[in-house]
Amino acid sequence: MLIVQGRDDPVVPAKLAVALAAAAGPRARIELVSGDHVSILGVGDRAAEALFRSRLARGCAPAAQSER
Repeated sequence: MLIVQGRDDPVVPAKLAVALAAAAGPRARIELVSGDHVSILGVGDRAAEALFRSRLARGCAPAAQSER
């Protein structure tokens, strides 16, 4: 499980995302990124996608087009 969390999120504080990752177990990974609740990716969408895709486990496949 990959959890992506904005450091400045006023709705879901980063400490709660860290707690979620801890509760999810050792296979959970968390990426704290700059941004808030809505704009964690902003204009850096392509760079963020490349970052997150590089962290996917080899057994994880991207969602099918119909699931997006």
